[in-house]
Amino acid sequence: MVNRLAEQPDIIVITGTSRGIGRILAHHFLDRGARVYGCSRSDSSIEDSNYSHAIVNVCEEVATTRWIRGIGKAEGQIDVMIGNASAVSVSTPLTLCSGEAFDQLFRTACKGSFLACREASKIMMRKKSGRIITFSSMAEGLHMPGTGLYAASKAAVCELTRIFAKELAGYNITCNAIAPSMIETEAVLELSEKLRAKALDSLTLKRLLVPEEITGLIDYLVSPQAGCITGQVIYMGLVK
Repeated sequence: MVNRLAEQPDIIVITGTSRGIGRILAHHFLDRGARVYGCSRSDSSIEDSNYSHAIVNVCEEVATTRWIRGIGKAEGQIDVMIGNASAVSVSTPLTLCSGEAFDQLFRTACKGSFLACREASKIMMRKKSGRIITFSSMAEGLHMPGTGLYAASKAAVCELTRIFAKELAGYNITCNAIAPSMIETEAVLELSEKLRAKALDSLTLKRLLVPEEITGLIDYLVSPQAGCITGQVIYMGLVK
């Protein structure tokens, strides 16, 4: 973890905590004694005195900016920002994708990550310390038919993360992206059985990830020992 002062817990901000990886990460950091701020477009089932939830659509600039600036004002710092919010992917050939589907996927994955990281980084810059982690996807590396819009939106997140890493390096802020393969979450279960089987068969490690593999990687990336790792996209279960 970034902050080692025992009397002051780490301040962790996570988008998309109502379900899936976001909820897993929120519980993980709460178990480690951190103060966690989460958001989603719906209520959260997390009940913990160190957890604060906001109903925020990260696509909306005013709401996202107000939420994160409010955290900075209340806590005086943000140690870790995890941009996890994402729209659910559906298997649709690009020739059949609508402009509305394009807007939805890019607004949630790309614009949402950009807004959250932009605002959190401003708070981190004042402290000259911080860790930013975004979430890409195995889809960005597999290039599977039917995943074009989703994969493109996640590729855009990777490039944003790399540029953030260069621009924030002088402030002792690292920025990395994680591209996990399949983990049994609600979003994965909403995919068709045929698409799940095809995706697993395309992976280098042909199995589902377990939550501890993702939380273990994030624990390392936010630790002092990972202070020289920035601008990287780390693929889990896939050799790109």
